[in-house]
Amino acid sequence: MNLPWEPLLTVERSDLPELAFYGVISVIDGSGRLLVSRGEQTAKLWTRSCLKPWQLLGHLHILMKSYPQLTDRHYALMLSSHSAEAKHLEALDEMLKIAGEDVSVLQNTPRYPVEPGTKFRLKAAGEKPTSRWGSCSGKHLGFVMAMNAQGQDHRLYLEPDQPHFDRLKKTLAYLLNDDWKNIRQTTDGCRLPNYAFTAPELARLYVQLATDMKFENLPEPPAELQEVVANVSKLGTYMATYPDYVGGEGRFDTELMRGKYTIDGVQLLAKEGADGLLSIGVRPCDLYPKGLGIVIKLSSGEDLYHIGLIALELLDRLKLLKDSARKENKLKHVKFNFQFELAEFAKR
Repeated sequence: MNLPWEPLLTVERSDLPELAFYGVISVIDGSGRLLVSRGEQTAKLWTRSCLKPWQLLGHLHILMKSYPQLTDRHYALMLSSHSAEAKHLEALDEMLKIAGEDVSVLQNTPRYPVEPGTKFRLKAAGEKPTSRWGSCSGKHLGFVMAMNAQGQDHRLYLEPDQPHFDRLKKTLAYLLNDDWKNIRQTTDGCRLPNYAFTAPELARLYVQLATDMKFENLPEPPAELQEVVANVSKLGTYMATYPDYVGGEGRFDTELMRGKYTIDGVQLLAKEGADGLLSIGVRPCDLYPKGLGIVIKLSSGEDLYHIGLIALELLDRLKLLKDSARKENKLKHVKFNFQFELAEFAKR
């Protein structure tokens, strides 16, 4: 097997190499130009939870017509990897009530809440993990509600041959100018189908998310998808308005969307994915009027500290990082070496 990884970050301690982080980076703008290209750009990567906004998009038009009681906060939870905080569970329970269902309809993998203290207390009390606490419970309930609205058997919502997954793949293929039958498929950790795209393709999806699908050279959608893709702008609204529902307190993607790290006038849409994946859409701004899509994949999997260092370094080199967000290395004997460069036109 040819691995697609290249060094992204190396760490030296007293002039001896101590750590190395490998992976893939793609940064593109709304013209499709690569600003950063590190690792094999043609390698397919599983999109994991970075796919969630598009999974909601596939049936958002159905939910909006069928459940007028749903609010933007509920839709934000449907594209989230929430931490099972009290407000997340409250929103989920409201959605169950609107759907006329109970938690037994959820087939996502049972989990504990993300917050370590809560998780420890529940385990100490002998509580078992539940689907309600699982970070994908909002997404799963969205599939159930959409199937109910169409008079379909929601017990089958995980099955990859269901019409809603064909519609989703056709939507993704349209956005990427590809054939939907070529999309490679697996099963995600939450038991729903997941799809593989290259890092530039996933970055392209996040440019479209950040620019309301104003990607250059995108043709008119086919008739069967017009109602679907018309709602791309709503996805960005949900994420920007309720970043704390997309992730949770202290989560890196939530903090990125809250503007903790970026200069004034820059808004990010961000989503963490399992096993070392992070996708960011940069809304059009003075420096990048066509927006940006950023994808980082670490070969070593979950390591939010180091993927955060890489992301902030990228934002810094793109001139989007505020001064107060720069990580000052106070240890003179430790050096961080970032193994990527910006394209020449992006340095000016």
